[in-house]
Amino acid sequence: MAVRLDELGFVVFAGCLKPDQGGAKKLRAVSSKRLHVVPLDVRSDESVEAAHGYVVKSLPSGGRFVSTLLRWK
Repeated sequence: MAVRLDELGFVVFAGCLKPDQGGAKKLRAVSSKRLHVVPLDVRSDESVEAAHGYVVKSLPSGGRFVSTLLRWK
């Protein structure tokens, strides 16, 4: 879904537990600069806060957005 949204022109933030491995690497390889792989461990408050900060800083200004949370294995 992240790749498809990227193809449609959306800015996508993909939270990944291991952003330098497996699926995250594949996402980077097949996506544009609009798709951001963000380190995220939902078990850690600090990780969630850091991811939130990154997203807020990186959101395009003045645009509308859709927020979706998916768990993919």
